[in-house]
Amino acid sequence: VDKVAKTVPEGPKVKLKDALESPEFKKLYDEDAETRQMVDLAIKVEGMARNAGIHAAGVVMSSHPISHIVPVQRMNGDEVVAQFDMNDVAEVGLVKMDFLGLRNLTVINHCLKIIERSQGKKLDLEALAYDDPATYQLLADADTNGVFQLESDGMKRYLRQLRPDKFSDIVAFLALYRPGPLQGGVVDEY
Repeated sequence: VDKVAKTVPEGPKVKLKDALESPEFKKLYDEDAETRQMVDLAIKVEGMARNAGIHAAGVVMSSHPISHIVPVQRMNGDEVVAQFDMNDVAEVGLVKMDFLGLRNLTVINHCLKIIERSQGKKLDLEALAYDDPATYQLLADADTNGVFQLESDGMKRYLRQLRPDKFSDIVAFLALYRPGPLQGGVVDEY
């Protein structure tokens, strides 16, 4: 098994069928019946679910009973969960929302109350300007400690590189800072 495994090409998400294109792997497959049987069986189970879990914040919504659309099961007592993964529920027309409990929202609410008490001003967050130069300078300088989704070292590095100066830059930045676009070099192209 170890000898065969060492011939599988390295790379993200290499499938066994793709590995058959490697001359070294193909040679072992063609010349050894036991290897061929093992690989053929592995191909049949490759990609199958190995376990079930509950998304930490994912909630699937529908105007119809979800059990009429996808198979469901009970987990952790009374929780009813879809037996489709979080990406496949959209394929069948269900909506999945992530409801994260954010400490940041509590902090923002607390700050608003302090401002109102100390300054006598009630801030309306929805009325704040989206074109404040000082805010964009803070972002360009990556001065974002405590800013949700923008405080990691990786985010700060890309903020310094992108130097956003308009709201659409922030939207693009947050959309692009995901594993797929990062691995594909899309962020660097932007």
